[in-house]
This record gives sequence, C-alpha cells and structure tokens, in this order.
Amino acid sequence: MSAIKPRAETAAGERSPAAGSRSMAGRRWIAPALICGLAVALITIAPPSLARAEQIDLATLPAFKTPKAAQSLILALAAVGDRLVAVGERGIIVHSDDNGSTWIQADVPVSVTLTAVTFPTPTEGWAVGHDGMILHSTDRGETWQVQFDGTRAAAAVRQDAERRVALARARADAASPQDEAALAALDLAETALDDAMAGVRFAPSRPFLAVAFQDARFGLAVGSFGQIFRTTNGGASWVYLGDRIDNQERLHYGAVMIDPSGRIVVAGEGGRITRSADRGEHWTVTALPERGAIAGLRRVGPALLAYGGGGRVYRSVDDGTSWTRIVTCTGKTLIAGLVQADSVRLYDSGGAALVSDDGGLRWTCPAAPDSSPRPVAAVAATADGKLVLAGPGGLRISDIVTAR
Repeated sequence: MSAIKPRAETAAGERSPAAGSRSMAGRRWIAPALICGLAVALITIAPPSLARAEQIDLATLPAFKTPKAAQSLILALAAVGDRLVAVGERGIIVHSDDNGSTWIQADVPVSVTLTAVTFPTPTEGWAVGHDGMILHSTDRGETWQVQFDGTRAAAAVRQDAERRVALARARADAASPQDEAALAALDLAETALDDAMAGVRFAPSRPFLAVAFQDARFGLAVGSFGQIFRTTNGGASWVYLGDRIDNQERLHYGAVMIDPSGRIVVAGEGGRITRSADRGEHWTVTALPERGAIAGLRRVGPALLAYGGGGRVYRSVDDGTSWTRIVTCTGKTLIAGLVQADSVRLYDSGGAALVSDDGGLRWTCPAAPDSSPRPVAAVAATADGKLVLAGPGGLRISDIVTAR
C-alpha cells in the first residue's frame, strides 16, 4: 500500500492535517485512491494557468472548466437513473446521458479534490472531499452548492475534544496516583485536543472519504481521523457523532453504508466495523480477524461484504455482528465494487477484476481484456449493461457487458 507522509503544505497549497500536531506527525492517512495506490489523490492539483497556487483558497475557487475534465483523476461514480455522475480532482464533476460516451462538466464552486458521491433520489445528490467539503445538487448533478465545510467540521471536533479532556482530567484527579489507565486516558484525550486545535489553526484540511444517504434527508459523511457527521434534514445542518463512537485512536473511516431500514455500517482503518441500529444514536464496534484497512462495503442480498487490503474479503450474514474471511484469487488491495443481483465485481489495485456469482462466497479472477490494465477507483453500470471505469486518466467504457 502506498502512502504519503504528512507535511506542512502540499504542492497545491492544501495544508496537511499533520501540521502543528504532535500525534499526527507520525500518522499516514488514507483516501480511497490511496488505498489503491493512487497517491496523487491526496494532492489537489491546481490548473496549470494558476500561478502562485499556494496562495489560492481552493475551497472558494470554482472548479476550472476544461474540455479534458473527463480525462482527469476520477475517484467516484454514481448512477442517477440513466445518467452517470463522476467526481474527482480539482473539484471536477462530470455527467453523462449517453452511457459514458460523452461527458459534460458541471458547475462546481470549489477546486478541492472530491472523493465520493451519492444520489439517494433521482434529483438530489451529495459529494464530499478534501477540506471537509460537502456539496449538494438538486438538479441531477448539473450544478452544485457548498452545504458544509471543514471550518465548521473542525470547530465541532475541537468542541468534542475539549469535552473529552475535561472528563478525562476529572477522572484522573479522582483516581489514585497508581491508576495508570486514568493517566493514559488523559494523555490520549489531550493528544486528541492537540490534533483538533491543529485542525482549527491550520485550516480545515481533513477530508471526507465517503458519504451515504438513506433518502433525501438522512445521511452520513465520514472521513479522516474518525470524522463522522450526520444530517437528518437534508444537509441543512450536520452534527458530529465522534463522541458517541469508541475510536480513541482516531482511525480513518473510508466506507459507509445505510440500509433501507436505517441501519448504518462504517469501516476503515484497523480492521474495525462500526455499526448503529438506531440511526447513529448508539454504536457497536466489531473487530475483523485482521487489522487491515477496509476500502468498501457492499450488500449482496442478505449478506454484507467488506473488502480492502491484501485482497481480503469478509462476509457477514447477521448484519455485521460476525464476519467470515473469504478466500479470493488476489493478494492485492481491493478498491472498487459493483453489485448486480447476486453478482459482485471487485477491482484490485492493479486494475484486475474479481467476480463472484454466488453472493460473495466464491471468487474467480477472469483474464482482463486489457493487456495493460489501469487502477480502478470506481465502477458503475450503464443503462445499456456495460461498465464505466474511473481512475487515473479519467473515465472509460469497459468492453465487458454485464446483466443490468
């Protein structure tokens, strides 16, 4: 797995979340594209014509319009009826109404890298990304507005960290001098507060990495350093839920899923599956057999699949309470996934596909028709039954035809 070491500034002026923080200085952080070896996903590249990019606020700079938008690094895809919507670097969002043959660039008010997109209704969609950005569209992805950003996110995280420090200090003061657990808890809480303060001081740089909505009102955005925010009113307000979840290491969340019933599943670093059966009020954490990162979650009939590092696939038939490791035909990190009925298709970090036709129990690795496969960050089915693949170099139509 490739990674980028934190530093104070990226080439495009986005500040690393490590700046000014003693605990984050040694951390490496992930994004969906990082998991698949696309380290460039952590760098928002400004248009070539922009001189002195380090002085430009990418959170307020509208996305640069270019006829080559669909050839940029694309990190996520969503189907909106017969329309496809894709998001990626530099705030680029494009949509296609002809099964991916041509793409039109949308109007986007920011230039930060966008990492995920979802459309719970035929018209309303949300995209998330760097700088704690949450964008909203009400016209099938043609235009977008900022709904939430990292400034507000950082303030919420800091408020939670201050509360945790106060509680930990009170417990430490009441404990005996030999109570190492209380002192360790206080040290951990103070470290978290240092991180939160750094996030406030050095601009809202922590990205959201995944987003999911049950309908047009209830949704979650999750991301780096344990960020998890919930809306119950279509994004009019977002509430921080970090204080309700046992994640003292502030492990990154890279995947989130909401069932029609409202059950929530969140996954990411550390081989941990975090679940809520009451729309985020209370949470339970289940440890997978290994601590590797989980890049994606998919429901296949009655089963849940979690996949990620080392070609690992885990399967649960009890809504995530317990998980079984499933043997696959690759040792490479699994990135993107597509479910159609009982058929599941996953792509590894080399761009090769794994296929299961029995709900994720058995996997095969068919020979790739492309002699030089490229990494795949996202995949979606077109209305005519083909596949559109996204990643470095943009969007392309696969020769493979699948059942719609």
